[in-house]
Amino acid sequence: MTTAVDAPVTRMVRSLPAAVHVRALRYVGVTDREIIVHARLVNTAQLRRVFRGEMIGWDVERRILALPIPREETLYATMRSIGARRRLRALHALGWPTPDLAAALGWAVHKAGNVLAEYPVPLIDHLAVCALYDQRWTWAPEDHGIPADEAEQARLSAEIGQCASPLAWDDEAIDDPKARPRTGPTDKSFGAADPAAALRRLEGDNVSVSGRTRTLAIAYGARYLDMPWDVMAERLGMDEESLRRSWERIKARVRSDARGAKTWVDEPRFTDPDYIAASNRQRVAA
Repeated sequence: MTTAVDAPVTRMVRSLPAAVHVRALRYVGVTDREIIVHARLVNTAQLRRVFRGEMIGWDVERRILALPIPREETLYATMRSIGARRRLRALHALGWPTPDLAAALGWAVHKAGNVLAEYPVPLIDHLAVCALYDQRWTWAPEDHGIPADEAEQARLSAEIGQCASPLAWDDEAIDDPKARPRTGPTDKSFGAADPAAALRRLEGDNVSVSGRTRTLAIAYGARYLDMPWDVMAERLGMDEESLRRSWERIKARVRSDARGAKTWVDEPRFTDPDYIAASNRQRVAA
């Protein structure tokens, strides 16, 4: 008679340090392929989960954090904190109290206060805030240990302080000092977007486009054309991860503005097979 042996339980974690470490490695020029090989990851999807601060195995976290960072000193050069400040304020608008955000980053509260006051910050701190933001911008604080009254107080404080929520920012705008958050309802036209320029950019024509035109291009490329993410990212001059997050924010923003009504986000997704086939032929020819 044999005795069944339980399979070992893999400890899972949401590792912000690992997410920051991947960003640091990318910043100094380490490629995704090199990270996957040296950390013994399964594929790019697993690396994407690390990057976003999603659930990963504890052993994966350890292997990521063990990777040395070349030219690590470059991560301690200082930079303007406007992007980090906007991200912390956006999380505050969702209901995250500032002390909890500081604790998640391993910072004293006054350090978060310095970022909010727009003091220059080391690049590594900026990367840490970016990782925290990408991990939590879709989370409800009440679902992650924040008492409801504290979350509501944070939202009230953010409203008084005119903090823009994550849905008010596109990835390509949040670090731009000249950019301003979107306010008010978002309609299907995405404001003063140029549909012709959006289509030309998706077709590979390197025309100049505004942030709203790029948003329209993302929505059209993902919704109607079902373009491969890497192709669309290349043609729009974006990082693939940034493109994916922008698409999720577009959908979340439209749903939020609809206030429960059915929108195009909830309808079946249409595709254009001829356009996709032509795109594939162009990729093969290249």
